[in-house]
Amino acid sequence: MVGCDAESKARSLIAQGGIFKASVDTQPGLTGKAAVEAIGKLIAGGSVAQYTTVPVKTVTS
Repeated sequence: MVGCDAESKARSLIAQGGIFKASVDTQPGLTGKAAVEAIGKLIAGGSVAQYTTVPVKTVTS
């Protein structure tokens, strides 16, 4: 079983070695940083890409 957001409960279940094997850390801090940077560019009269990619991490332990 795999989940999303790599919350502390998910990390605990993964560490127990049961059926829960992995989770994806969507890195909300990086997502927020990218959003703030994009907003800053727009406020300054610039443009931003239609899509922004934020890397995620796979948590398996």
